[in-house]
Amino acid sequence: MTLNNLKPGHHSVWAVATDNQGATSAAQPVTVHIEGVAPVLSIHYEGREIVIDWIPSDAILEEASSITGPWTPLPNIPPPRRVTATPGKSMFYRAHMP
Repeated sequence: MTLNNLKPGHHSVWAVATDNQGATSAAQPVTVHIEGVAPVLSIHYEGREIVIDWIPSDAILEEASSITGPWTPLPNIPPPRRVTATPGKSMFYRAHMP
């Protein structure tokens, strides 16, 4: 059996067999959990700029000045985000699905 195009979440799946006489028998349902797609970040330099890109593009980018946060969502910024590098200043980025 192949399941295609299932959205992330919990799904119940079961099989029903029908013989030549029309009699049916159903199997016990099985719960299938489909994980969502995790965003992927890529970060590189272009000249003096840092380019932060991510897929899927509908993921929400977040930034923080510390790895432990607090994290600030940047929901209206489409990829890629360009940031001018500042010597001695660190910024951290992550992305999550809405």
